[in-house]
Amino acid sequence: MHANALITFDLDEIRKAGLLPADQAFLFKVDRPG
Repeated sequence: MHANALITFDLDEIRKAGLLPADQAFLFKVDRPG
């Protein structure tokens, strides 16, 4: 993957996977690979 590649995330799917209710705040952190 190139350094300038764009990756999108579906935050609703992340909420479902983490069993988080829609009104609960959360912090989504991503580390750079490599």
